[in-house]
Amino acid sequence: MKYTEIKNLSEHELKDMLTKIKSELVDLRFKAHSGTLKQVRKIRLNRRDISRILTRLSQYGKDNNTTSR
Repeated sequence: MKYTEIKNLSEHELKDMLTKIKSELVDLRFKAHSGTLKQVRKIRLNRRDISRILTRLSQYGKDNNTTSR
């Protein structure tokens, strides 16, 4: 997922997506450890998506803090 796609989502949608991707990452790690995962690259892509979402969520927090002052 690209950052431009993430930038257009609401905070609630990002939190839902973050929960979904984190649970998917746990499943992928389990499959990789057991040897049934064929595309190990998906683990790296999920970690990067999580990072992008967390970055955007932190920007929402910064925006809210500066406007409330």
